[in-house]
Amino acid sequence: IVSPVRWLQLRGRGEYIKFEDAEADTPLYTALADGYRTSFGGTVSAIRNVTIDAGYNLEKVTGAWISGADATVGWTPSEALRLRVYGAYAQRPLEYRYDASTAKWVGIDADARVAERFSVGFSLVQMYEERDRPDNAAFDWNQTRLSARLTYSLSSREPDRRGLPDAVKRMPSAQGYGR
Repeated sequence: IVSPVRWLQLRGRGEYIKFEDAEADTPLYTALADGYRTSFGGTVSAIRNVTIDAGYNLEKVTGAWISGADATVGWTPSEALRLRVYGAYAQRPLEYRYDASTAKWVGIDADARVAERFSVGFSLVQMYEERDRPDNAAFDWNQTRLSARLTYSLSSREPDRRGLPDAVKRMPSAQGYGR
């Protein structure tokens, strides 16, 4: 994680995987001997009370792969209210690595502190999934999900953070740095 300026945080991760030769015959399939995982993204908090985050990931290992991206815009107009809009896209193989599935979703979240230790919230998300297959299992799995939550905090915000390392305290969130 790199923060070239206070309002910008960049992150990245890479991993290379090398498999030992199992010396097993696979006459109908050529198994890969290596693979990789990578992800990168960034968080911008240049506008007061607004946080924008985006990321991308790609994973290709023997027999499987997935790629996807996500983005979030969070707004905290006051200490007691947090709003968030988000979306994501993912593509992955289906069972038995047979063709592909594409999933997309968009959603909104809201949380409001109604008393010192109580908060309420809701989420609404619309999901779209397309299963690209040449048989009867090629169906769309679209759905809308609505959820509500009631949260009771066992302690105030600051004591919860006392034992955390400084790096964790500096991590951005929809509420911004240092909260």
